[in-house]
Amino acid sequence: MILQTHTHLVTKYMDPYDRLASRCKLRFHVSIETDRDSMPGLPPHASPVERRLEACGQLRQAGQFTVVTVSPLLPIDDADRFFGQIAGVADAVVVNHFIDSLKATAHRTVGEPSSRPYPNRWRSWTRRRSVWNTANE
Repeated sequence: MILQTHTHLVTKYMDPYDRLASRCKLRFHVSIETDRDSMPGLPPHASPVERRLEACGQLRQAGQFTVVTVSPLLPIDDADRFFGQIAGVADAVVVNHFIDSLKATAHRTVGEPSSRPYPNRWRSWTRRRSVWNTANE
């Protein structure tokens, strides 16, 4: 089971998580799209970035498998610091960017088995993107 959240309040319910984890493979995905606390033109975050990072650390420290989901990837002021912080509090990270609209994003994932090595997925996506762009010119 994957519990996906945008808020630090996920740590408010730590007690039931152990019971739930004993019944299924439990993972926590915490969305942290940027290192900025606000993005002009977008609604405010559900929780400040630092609070979500702290929540990830608490979950991981409690033995819960924790993934930071950087999706959609928004502008980042200090990438080294941001991803360094993530490395300190998460077991894994998912980075997903949106290129050339949502149509292209949906298109790039079609037929891509998750077990295929990254370089093959990249080449396949690049070919599809080229075909997609040519078809839409």
